[in-house]
Amino acid sequence: MKYLMTQSLLNSYLYQFNCIDDYTEEAHQSFLNTLNKIYSPPNEAIQRGIDFERLVYEYTDPKNITDISTDEITAAINIADYIQGGRFQYVASKTINVNGLDLVLYGRLDALKAGVIYDIKYTSKYNVGKFIDSPQHPMYLELIPEAKEFIYLVSNGKYVWTEKYTREETPSIYPIIQNFFEYLNNMNLMQVYKNKWKSRY
Repeated sequence: MKYLMTQSLLNSYLYQFNCIDDYTEEAHQSFLNTLNKIYSPPNEAIQRGIDFERLVYEYTDPKNITDISTDEITAAINIADYIQGGRFQYVASKTINVNGLDLVLYGRLDALKAGVIYDIKYTSKYNVGKFIDSPQHPMYLELIPEAKEFIYLVSNGKYVWTEKYTREETPSIYPIIQNFFEYLNNMNLMQVYKNKWKSRY
């Protein structure tokens, strides 16, 4: 049996320990929902990010740029310049073994271009190094062995920042998954993972 492993599941697990104290209970419930594959409709902040990402993809074709009247449009155009000519929503998977379990790492890349993985982030607040502890770049660099670096393209709808991680400075995804499994075992949730995350691949 193989089990699916995604960066969104790992991110949901890690967010419990990185969020501010007032949101720990909410973060834990969100993780449990993710673990149990309980769908939650996107909140306003997430929906704004989805809409902004769609705008970026639209503007990768210069013919679609007919209006630059807002900061958000300008920001989307700036990000579109980075990924223009790349492969969008590129799906990758890879089977690995962790703690005796066969896992299918699975990811959908926002863009892959010339050996660089790009991910679009929309956030109301940004500080340098915001994504340093994210499991996303370790996961995606494991999925794409030929990629030399991962770049987060970050915007608040006005400004654009880039956060780059080379393969050499990126930690392995294996210890992150091992820590996740240790947590599941300690919380008596390992069987939930095995029941809900069986892989079809």
